[in-house]
Amino acid sequence: MEEKGTVTEVSGNIAKVEVDKKQACEACTASSFCNATGERSNIIDATNEIGAQTGQKVIIEFVPGSIIKGSFLVYIVPIIMLVLFSSVAQLVTKKEIFSIIWGVLGIVISFVIIRSVDKTKKIKLIPRVKEII
Repeated sequence: MEEKGTVTEVSGNIAKVEVDKKQACEACTASSFCNATGERSNIIDATNEIGAQTGQKVIIEFVPGSIIKGSFLVYIVPIIMLVLFSSVAQLVTKKEIFSIIWGVLGIVISFVIIRSVDKTKKIKLIPRVKEII
């Protein structure tokens, strides 16, 4: 998926690109629900391997599968950890309170895992500046 936008800031090899929300969201089924702020654009971080500068119009490209990988990490991993930790606690202790506590612990651990994956794999999951227009 590709989007057109304007570079608003460059920091190292990461560019902040302002993308028109209408263009970026027209294919999304949830677009009518997520405009809570009323803003007309999104700021997206993208790797800037081609050296785009502030103010330039660019095309950004989302790495194939990055949206699915990111969604899996953010939504599915915490649910898996919750069920796993709660189930183990229920089997071991047979007490509901321990299942709840261990379930919450599983969610906290999943967020730590997600944060560490985000720091180490961030460059692969975020879009990249493909070309300057």
